[in-house]
Formats: sequence, C-alpha cells, structure tokens
Amino acid sequence: MNGERAFREGVRLVFVVDQDLFEHTTTWGGVNRFCVLHPLMTIDGERLKANHDDFPNRGRVWWMLQRNTQVEWVVPGAIWSGTIEEARLKDKDLFQAKYTDIHPGGPDLIEVLDFSKVEPTLDLPLLDYLYRERGLPWPRPTTTEQVILRGQSHALGPLKATWEGGRLRVSATKLGEPEVLRVPVAAFAKTARVERFTVDLGEHDRSGWGARSRVEIALTKGAWLDLKKLREVGELLDASTDSQVVRWAIKDLGRAQRSELGAAWEKLKAIDLATASGDDADRKRVRFEQIVQDQRRVLELGEQVARHLAESGPFRPLFDAKVHDLAAERVEAEVRRREGEIDARLAEARKRYEGLLIQNEGLEEEYRREKARLEEKIQAEQDERLRAVEERERDLMAREEQVEQHEYDSLRKIEEATRLYEDKASGVHEELLRLYPFLARIGVGAALSPTVAAPGTDAGPIAPRPRFAARPPAPLHLPPMPNGPPVDEKDFLDQFARVVEHRGYAFGREDLINIHACVKSGGLTILAGLSGTGKSSLPRLYAEALGAAFLQIPVRPDWLDDRDLVGAFNAIARRFEPATAGLVEHLKAAADDLAKGGGRIFLACLDEMNLARVEHYFAQFLSVLEQPADRRRITLFAEGLLEPDDPYLAYQQIGVGDNVRFLGTVNIDETTHFFSPKVLDRSQVIAFGAPDLTARRPPAQSGPVPGLRPVALATFLGWARPGVSLPIAREFLLKINDLLRKAGLGLGYRQFDRMLAYVAAAHPFLSEDTALDYQLVQVVLPRLRPGSPSYRETLEKFRAEVPRERFPRAADFLGRMVEAPSENDFFQLL
Repeated sequence: MNGERAFREGVRLVFVVDQDLFEHTTTWGGVNRFCVLHPLMTIDGERLKANHDDFPNRGRVWWMLQRNTQVEWVVPGAIWSGTIEEARLKDKDLFQAKYTDIHPGGPDLIEVLDFSKVEPTLDLPLLDYLYRERGLPWPRPTTTEQVILRGQSHALGPLKATWEGGRLRVSATKLGEPEVLRVPVAAFAKTARVERFTVDLGEHDRSGWGARSRVEIALTKGAWLDLKKLREVGELLDASTDSQVVRWAIKDLGRAQRSELGAAWEKLKAIDLATASGDDADRKRVRFEQIVQDQRRVLELGEQVARHLAESGPFRPLFDAKVHDLAAERVEAEVRRREGEIDARLAEARKRYEGLLIQNEGLEEEYRREKARLEEKIQAEQDERLRAVEERERDLMAREEQVEQHEYDSLRKIEEATRLYEDKASGVHEELLRLYPFLARIGVGAALSPTVAAPGTDAGPIAPRPRFAARPPAPLHLPPMPNGPPVDEKDFLDQFARVVEHRGYAFGREDLINIHACVKSGGLTILAGLSGTGKSSLPRLYAEALGAAFLQIPVRPDWLDDRDLVGAFNAIARRFEPATAGLVEHLKAAADDLAKGGGRIFLACLDEMNLARVEHYFAQFLSVLEQPADRRRITLFAEGLLEPDDPYLAYQQIGVGDNVRFLGTVNIDETTHFFSPKVLDRSQVIAFGAPDLTARRPPAQSGPVPGLRPVALATFLGWARPGVSLPIAREFLLKINDLLRKAGLGLGYRQFDRMLAYVAAAHPFLSEDTALDYQLVQVVLPRLRPGSPSYRETLEKFRAEVPRERFPRAADFLGRMVEAPSENDFFQLL
C-alpha cells in the first residue's frame, strides 16, 4: 500500500504527529494552522513505508487543521487517523490529510504504553494507580479510546485513559462491570498482535521551534485481542477504584453505620453473605477488606497520638479550644472556597460564551467570503474550460475534413497513376514484342533480357543494389538447439574469453563482463569508438560464445524510415517486399522458435548505425523495446493489403520477444549523426578507446572453438537477477539524479531502473562500485550536452560526487569533459 493507492481507494490510514504545529496568517487576516503527519499503517494493520517513493516528496503527509481541532492533542507522538487527498501545494508533500476526515486515535485502535523502564521509579505498582485514581507520569497525550499498560512483568488493560498536563489517569472501560485483565508480558506478546514502530520525529521541521526525537509506538486493535485466550493465560481483576468499592460496600447501610468503616464491614459481612454472590462480589469483598484494614491502622495510630497529647495536663485546655476554633474556621473556609469556585466558574463560563459568539461571527463572515471567492473561481474555470473544449472541437473538425479530403485526393491520384502505368506498360510491352525480331538482328534485343548477356560481352549491365527483395529469401541457417544441463554463468564468461582469444582478439575480462551485463539487462547496447578497435567483431564473438543466431546489418546513409530496415508493401504488385537487410526473416525465425519452445537466442547488430538517423529507421523498435515482452510487436504493413497466398500474410504484426537482443556499432566523424535523447534514454553506450598496439595478441584461428556449449534462453534470462536488493546503489543514484535535475537532465524511470538492473546483473562478477562506474560512463555522461543549463557548474558538482578511488572510469572521463572546449560533448571525446 502506498499513498497513491490509499488516495485512490479512500483507505483510512493511521499517522503519528511528526512535529509541533505552526500558524500562518492569511491575506484577509485569518490564521491557519498546519502540521506534518508520519504515516504508520492502514487502519486494517498493513504497515506503510514513510519514504519518497510511497509518499512523495518527503515521505510525510501535509495537514491543515480545522478550526475546532483540539490543539492540545496535536503534539509530536500523538496518534491520529483519517483519509488523504492530493495536496494543493505539492512542493513539500504530494498528499495531505483530508480536511474534514482526520480524527484523534482511530476506530477500535488501542495504544500499548510501555512503562517497563518507568515502573521502577513509580511510587506504587501500576494497578494501584488505577485503584487510587492517581495520575501516572507520561510525556504525551494518548488519543486512542483505550490503552494497555505494559510493565516489566505484566500487561494491564484494556483501560480508558485521559491525559492532563503530563499525568495519565486510567479507569475501567465498563461502568457497570469494571474489570481489567492482567497478563504476563511474555504471554501477552505471544497471544496478542501488536504493531511496533520506531519513528524519528521532527526531521523536516525547519522552523527551529521543535526538536528532533525518537519515539517507540505500539498499536493493537480490539479485533486483534483474543480475550478468551488472554483470560486463560492471565487473570481477571476488579477494576473498581477505592471510592467505588467503598460506595458499593455501604450502599445498603444506614447513615449511622457509614460513619465508621469497621462497623460497616462487620454489618456488610452479615448482609453480603445472604444477598451478594458471584466473582464480582468476591473480588470487591477482598478489596474492601484491604481498604478497611488500611483505614483502621491509620485511625488507630492517629487516636494513639491524639490521646497521648490530650491526656497530658498542660495540653488538655489548649486542645479543647483548638478543636473548637479549627472546626469553626474549617466551616467558614469551606463556605468561602465553595463561593469562590462558583463565582470563578460562572465568570469563566460567561467569558467562554462571549468568545464563542465572537468566534462564530468571524467564522460566518470568513465562510461567506471564501464561498463567494470559490464560486467565482469555479465559474471562471468552467467558462475557460468550456471555451477551450469548443475551440478544440472546432479545430478537430477542421482537421478531420482536411484529412478526409487529403485521403480522397491521394487515393484518386494513386488510382490515376496506377491506371496510367498499366496503360503505358501494356503499350511498351506490345511495341517491344513487335520490334523484338528487328532488335535481335542488330544485337540489341538480347540486352533487353535481364538474364542474357549482350553479344560480345562477359556479363549484362550492372544493376544497382536492390533495397527490397522481390521474393522471400531462403530459410535462415539456425544454430543447433541448446540441450543438456544449464550452463553456469561463470563457465559461460570463460567460454566467451576463449572464443575472443581463439579468433585473435584481445579484450579485458571486465570489458567482456560489461557487454554481457548490458545485453542481458535489456535495451539497446551501442559500441562506440575509433574504427579498428574490434567493436564490430565483438557482437559476433558474443553470439558465437552464446551459440545464438546472429545477423549483422550494415546501415546505409540513405535510410530514411523503417521501410529501409524491415521492408514495405508494393502497391503495384500488391505484395510485401522485405528489406534486403534480412531483419524480418531474423524476427520470423525468432518468433517461430519462441512459439515452439526451441530455446535459441537471436542477436542483431546494426553496423555503423549512426550513418543514418537512428530515431528514423529504428523508430518502431525504440518504442516497442520498452514494452513488456508479450506486448512487443512491430507492424510490417496495414491489414487487408496482401493477397491470400502471400507468404507474409500471417506476419502483418511480428513479435520481438525476450529471445531477441539488439546491438549497434558507431563511429564518430563528420559523416555521422549525433544520437537524440530518445535513443540515449534507451541505450547503454560502451566506449572503446584506442587499442594498445604494443600488447601481445593471440594468433587468429579458423574453424570451430572446441568445447563450446550453447546457452538456452531460459538459462540466459535467469542470469538477469531482477530481485537483488541494492540499497547503497539506489541511494547513490538518487543523489546523482538530484544533481542532474538542477540542470534539466534528471533521470527518468527507464534509465533509473535499467541502471539498477545492470548493477544486479553484474553483481556476481563486478563490485557494486565498479558496476556503478560503468553506468555513469555508459548512461549518465552521454546525456550531458554543452548546451544544457549550467553545464560547467553541473560538471564540477558531478566531479565532487564521483571520487576517483571509487569510480576511476567516470572520474577520468569527467576530467576530460571539464578540460575540453565547451563545444565538445561526450562522443567527441571518445
């Protein structure tokens, strides 16, 4: 459960007050009060995460208090509950407590108060504070209707609680049958469900008034307490106060008998034996006998002292006179005290009544002004929206008419052109047949045939390289089906290194791990650098090590859209003609293999892919590669165009499954195009520097590499490790994103998730810092452009967050970017 879902579904949440409330004076003189709430759980007990992801932006909920809110309960640590809505001002928090639906405590909610550390310093045991109606010391108000007191050895409750000036008074929850359960702490923890929270309060208090503090909060609910089982492991005690027990004991006695509790007790025993019965009466008899015994001891001690003083000769007259004076003074003082209390209460009540009248008048006036303002604002917004909708409808209708006219004109022109072409083609064909005998005699007719060479020549005329195939190409030669036990990933990397060495190339093991992690974590992998570094051969070597089907596609500078990559519909021949690049046949084979459960992997490499604009000819793939595997489909042609016998009729839309991976190679010179942000957002750019020509290279060998084991698709997908927890990497990338966001280059969800997926994929073979180092160079730095706001300032701050001892590659490249001229970007520094 997060804030978005709770807002959408109207779920009631439980909060703890995070800081002291503060006030803001409005432009019309009113005073609004605000506070911040820390989310704990739903009212049903599902725990919440108070973080940026679940409750943007600070992991808190904003709260504007109603005017009748009891502010003495709005203190740090107090429990409140309610629903949330979107905040009007989202610069602090995305959600706020619903103004009319936030209340102290919560339905059926019980707070468990921990007195285990305070109990040794108390004057009496916890139960005696209930009996004697004395307040327990407690630092904050309790807003739940009931509480449970947890001491060092026992838990006591449920009880009602009221908080007054640092003292907590507890009483029984039932008036007629006051009972309380006392359960050993261990048995209570085992039997009752209690949700415990450790909360740091005041973290976002910038006013300087409040102080940060850490509180321990424990909550349960009446529905979570198995009272039957708790009675079995604990004991049921009488929860009556001492005064209630005394009133119970003397309710059937006369006035004269009530004057002395001892006599009352003797009389009570005789009456009670006949009339009172049951556990409740037994418990009260035991309690009353204890009270009587305590009273007797106090009276006996007082009588002994008074008798000793009174019987002394010098003190007797003084004692009698003092008794008389004290009695008169006490009566007079009591009368004055009662008169003063009555006058003070009347004055206070009158003052409160006058204040309420003034406050009510002010609220009514403010309500009228606010209502009028909101009505005017809503009416203006509705009028503006209505005008915008009407204008949009008129614009859409005009555009629809233009589109319909354009479609009609286009179809008419196509029909005329087709008819003209057919007429001319028929006339030319008949004229050639009529002239063919004459042309053949003079040696020209043979040259008209595309399959026969002209006399006196070795071959016919050289035709330009075709862009589309006139008929389906021959079936692809697929690698053997993977079988046998799954290949361990470390064994595969060793296998990859053997293939590279066998073919006469030299690459570091970390570079091989890097390209492997990029490909298996998804997206488009781009190999960039100088010509001759082996980057065009590396995808082929990787495919050979995997045992994958491999297609290399040379990109041409004149490619304008995806027809040059996948093919197009021939309107004259009424058939689909695939591009000679072979990608359609590659995708067909991959889709058929996936449907049959073959388990092969298919790689396609766009060689020198930036000779043309990638976002033009690769547009469909850039969009679908970000979709889930079952929704990745590209469209080859519109429905209803092909004849029923066309071999491509079943492939109007063709899937790009998890068994297909794309790579690309680029050279950076004046003949190539820069990558757009759309391409960079979906790519990992692996930079290759100039090779070390002095290093020893192994001799290249032909023929198959011995001992290769093909990797099955299920094994390859299992190496991605999406569930690895990466709290340190996540925190670091969030810090980098905050820095980039100030320059307008913040990371999106796509880049953030792909970088974490890469770190997880590289986890067994690269340290977390090394993997993050690669991601800074391959994902973040290519996005930095000299024309962006505060480019130089961003680079300097970036360098401060990327120490060389942790991220040597990124630190080195950042240094080169800082020292380079302002017009040079990432790719020009490769």
